[in-house]
Amino acid sequence: MPRDRGLAEALLSTSALRPRVQPGIQALKDVDRKHIERGARGLFEDSLALDSALEDSSIRENRWDYLLSERGIRSMVAIEVHNATGKDVDRMIRKKEWALRILPLHFRDQARVRRWFWIASGKTGLTAGTTEYKRMIKAGLRLVGGMLLRKHLAESD
Repeated sequence: MPRDRGLAEALLSTSALRPRVQPGIQALKDVDRKHIERGARGLFEDSLALDSALEDSSIRENRWDYLLSERGIRSMVAIEVHNATGKDVDRMIRKKEWALRILPLHFRDQARVRRWFWIASGKTGLTAGTTEYKRMIKAGLRLVGGMLLRKHLAESD
């Protein structure tokens, strides 16, 4: 990837998102930050509250919450803290599709999101093997339960 450090470097210099990037996980709301394991928080170089940064331009859209860059790995992950039931799968897929439409307008060539993590904001009501679960997997979403753990980031693609 043509960037040396973090999310800010993955964004075009003209991107309106670039000034919204914050160090570490500071862009996350406190209520969402608690869904990242303490031992994993230091693995992130910087973060962006994508949803709030683009809320004026995408008012009626289902918007993805956050982008974070992984320290030393030169890649980004996207996280969404949201209810995790079968009926939420369609909304989550729409959120990812929205981000995939928007991000190329802001990213430098070859910058990409490596993983799309769905963190349950409450109890997880999505069962493996169901049609909804299979659709989630096919869409490239990874449900990690109520906490994004260090081991989730370490797992290979």
